Amino acid sequence: MINRETLKLVKPILDAYGEAFKGWGLTYQAGVIYGILLLSGEPLEARELSRLAGCSLSTAWSSLTVLERIGLVRRLRSESSGKVGRKSFKFRVNKPVVDVLKNIFRLILLRNIERMLAAISQVEAAISGEDKPQLASTIKEIKLLYSSARRVVKAFIDSPSLLEFEKVIERGMRDES
Repeated sequence: MINRETLKLVKPILDAYGEAFKGWGLTYQAGVIYGILLLSGEPLEARELSRLAGCSLSTAWSSLTVLERIGLVRRLRSESSGKVGRKSFKFRVNKPVVDVLKNIFRLILLRNIERMLAAISQVEAAISGEDKPQLASTIKEIKLLYSSARRVVKAFIDSPSLLEFEKVIERGMRDES
């Protein structure tokens, strides 16, 4: 169980999850709640998550509903809450964090990289007959940067494990030197 003391220690990680989730179009609180579930290592009820995250119960429930809908957390039925007719649920992280990152890289990073490379190709075609050597040189550099980024992101997404990904990166760095 994660307690207040542990919560203070991991606050920078929880804040980072909150900011990352905001950047991905989710809420800060959803990121914090996901981080708490990930770090706790055990299923927690919405009431406990709201207390630990410092948010209202309704905010915790709406965050958990979104996290569940996108597959990051799973709802588990827990023992009865003691109130007649009241069901009690606990939530746990549904996927390892590396799988979550791979999905985010695939859905957000790779899509944006591909969009930029398509735009670059369009501009390259438009300036191919023009006499604009400085612009052509700059666009070539940008294309190289985005092509390299695409290779790294794809290597991460396609790697079966983090260890394999590290090996791919190390090989790539040796090949470049």
